[in-house]
Amino acid sequence: ANKAIWNKEKAKWEFLDGKILTLSPNGKTTTVQFDSYLYPLSAAPTRIAELPDDANDMTVAEAIQAERLYSDAGNIKKSRKMKVRIQEKFTLPMACLVFGLIGSSLGAKPNSRQSNSQGFGISVVLILFYYVLSFSFSSMGVKGTLLPFVAAWSPVFISLLGGGILLKTASK
Repeated sequence: ANKAIWNKEKAKWEFLDGKILTLSPNGKTTTVQFDSYLYPLSAAPTRIAELPDDANDMTVAEAIQAERLYSDAGNIKKSRKMKVRIQEKFTLPMACLVFGLIGSSLGAKPNSRQSNSQGFGISVVLILFYYVLSFSFSSMGVKGTLLPFVAAWSPVFISLLGGGILLKTASK
């Protein structure tokens, strides 16, 4: 069809000026032209089109609604991606706490010029390591290898464990 519009009164899509092509098992085709054709699809595509392109621009409620729309529309990959992004909206503030733990454990070492620059270098490496972990686990969650909760929270727990180890060694 050249155009399709959502018909609210009939709760169906109205396709305008198009063709219906039917393929038979023996390989023959039949074509029927139409001016107007009503088809019972949901209105999910119109609601999906209204969503922001980036999940970071959505609130948690909007992201949950977007995940439901993608799931209803049958877009499993986008649905999984939204599930991971919803969890990541909670993990980002937790990452700040983890970085605070790491920073406090590095700052607890005796004050010397070498330990300050060494602590800064270690913190940069650990933050880079966290973001590589976060990206890797997020990709596995979107791909479906890991559950969205596990994909989003694993980097936080791994970094928290590392921060705890650093704090324990700094307290000695």
